[in-house]
Amino acid sequence: MFDYLVVGLGLIGSASLRYLSELSGNVAGIGPAEPADEATHEGIYGAWFDNGRLARQLTTDPVWAELAQRALTEFPHLEEKSDVPFYTGSGHIFVSDKPLGDAHWQAIDEVAEKYEVNYRRLDHEARRREFPLLHVPATAEASWEAAPAGFLNPRRLVQAEQTAAAQNGATILNYIVTHVRDCGDHYELTTRDGEAVKARRVLLATGAYSTSFDLTPRQPALRYKGELIVRAEVSEAEAARYGDMPTVIYLIDDPEVADIYLVRPIQYPDGRYYLKMGCNTIVDEHVDGLDGINGWYRAGDSDRFLPVFQRLVGRLFPEMEVLAWLTGRCVITYTTHGLPYVDTLVPGRLYTALGGNGSSAKAADPLGNLAANLVVNDGWTDEMAAEPFRLVYEDEIERWPRQHLMREH
Repeated sequence: MFDYLVVGLGLIGSASLRYLSELSGNVAGIGPAEPADEATHEGIYGAWFDNGRLARQLTTDPVWAELAQRALTEFPHLEEKSDVPFYTGSGHIFVSDKPLGDAHWQAIDEVAEKYEVNYRRLDHEARRREFPLLHVPATAEASWEAAPAGFLNPRRLVQAEQTAAAQNGATILNYIVTHVRDCGDHYELTTRDGEAVKARRVLLATGAYSTSFDLTPRQPALRYKGELIVRAEVSEAEAARYGDMPTVIYLIDDPEVADIYLVRPIQYPDGRYYLKMGCNTIVDEHVDGLDGINGWYRAGDSDRFLPVFQRLVGRLFPEMEVLAWLTGRCVITYTTHGLPYVDTLVPGRLYTALGGNGSSAKAADPLGNLAANLVVNDGWTDEMAAEPFRLVYEDEIERWPRQHLMREH
């Protein structure tokens, strides 16, 4: 029997396992590894099956800003501990077609001052001079945030967290948990393969599958959205030409898309180089349940939006020589208040770290730290307030408080 067990070994779960292994012995994590072939895979999927995610410090939300600061401070230490490089400090450009207003920039100034972030506003002339390969309207507002802003490799971040956890003596079990049963003084977890695992305290970090299995005595309030991404393949030489390009968030004014994010061309596991871009789209849909989520990952029609993606990449990078196009899919897990549920389900026994809200890759490490300390101490001990991370249950919701689909706005 384990003293502490993390269910789910994605970004937040793997970080939680690592921090638990630093706080205690007799710790384990359970969750499937990435499949060799996603198209024929019969298990579950992870949004961390990816090579490029953005990380930046500047945001108007003070909680996400603090989490980003903690993550970017810890990343070099984790890379050193695990000997797994996963982070690139490329810098970051933020662009908005519509004026953001004085209040926005004042909030950004305050965050920059608090965390000593090197940033500055960029007018059109500065953008064309410093980043000539990126084309956005002359009237757009923009800012530049220097490194350590940049991008991380989620696959390698998971590897780094698990490597460090294993170095500390943690056990890693590659199974899918389908049932969590309360046995009084411990929990018994049953896997899809019929294996049984016992633990005194359990942390659920189960992402988009949190309500697909029999895991909780009371259902957390979560919603799941299918996300579309595109990868534009380029040659190695073309990738090198864009090698100084920072990550980009672009609040575009467009009838078909919103909230573009992109990572410059980098190498993927197939050896090829891709520019990655994602965004909210007018065709986005909610997905739900095991069959709905797996069906979206395996066979969702992401290609139907390819012409729009091609238009956008061509507009932003008109000089880019694209060899081929590849669309992809993932799932975003939303909570009611926009922050993960890092909270207690059953005092002294069952805990949650659920709901990345499309922003948690960069913050997964400090979120894992918060969750691990919550589990070990059976209570909140961090200087950050607990209230923003409170768990909300489905039976408490009469009307979902936030809109997640572009067409609803």
